[in-house]
Amino acid sequence: MEPSIITEVGAIKVKEGKSTPISDTVVLEYPFTLHINGEQYVTLVCSPQHLEEMVYGLLFSDNIIHGMEDVEDLSVVQDKGLARIQLRDHLDDRKKHRGRRVITSGCGKSTVFYNVEDLVTQRPIRSDVTVTPEVIQEIMKAFDKSSGIYFSTGGTHSCALCKEDAILFFASDIGRHNALDKCVGYLLKNAIEPDGCYVVSSGRLSSEMVYKCMRAGIGVVASRSATTKLAIEVADQVGMTLIGFVRGRRMNVYTHPERICLEGAVPEGSDEA
Repeated sequence: MEPSIITEVGAIKVKEGKSTPISDTVVLEYPFTLHINGEQYVTLVCSPQHLEEMVYGLLFSDNIIHGMEDVEDLSVVQDKGLARIQLRDHLDDRKKHRGRRVITSGCGKSTVFYNVEDLVTQRPIRSDVTVTPEVIQEIMKAFDKSSGIYFSTGGTHSCALCKEDAILFFASDIGRHNALDKCVGYLLKNAIEPDGCYVVSSGRLSSEMVYKCMRAGIGVVASRSATTKLAIEVADQVGMTLIGFVRGRRMNVYTHPERICLEGAVPEGSDEA
């Protein structure tokens, strides 16, 4: 069973000139240090759930591993905020390329590195996934229902790995990058083929988020929030369908709309609208 990522604290609520002692629900902030083959690789600030999945997703996004076959062993010491992973020896050069670094929760002053050469050499995403606007909208409704921690605290982001009209895996974290890494790690850990899968997120779709999905071979990425110009450019280059502002019955499809089944959709302003 995964540990809780929330706790109760005392606070004084001030409203309309009156103060009242209350108990407030807040999210936990959890420093987590990863060692690769005995050497410190990174310290993240995250939420203490699905840590194994986060490790696998992070190392895959960082191009340290190409799959679970590169992993010999992983141990997570939850109460010490520590993970030790043993990789096959030939991966040491890849690890040293990245060096030691510190990554925060991914919201605000985060530092997320990716190699521009990976974009140049990346093959176009060969995903055959197609989805209707109605399915995306219904998935977002289910996604919101699963986001109880966000609605009670306002302090987390969420991400979900989906296939057809179902959520396969849902993760919450104080950082949107961490939540996405957990989804990618779940895909790897369970040997799920990315073709046919898509990702739904609560957070801004920046270029790093697109890069992580690109590495995983995800063809469709949707969010209830905004995207950025660079994210749109990268998604277009690698063949990814990028969708923002999925709210109610509307959404903005920025790139590769061929994966969104728009049969029957009537252009606004036409005689049939």
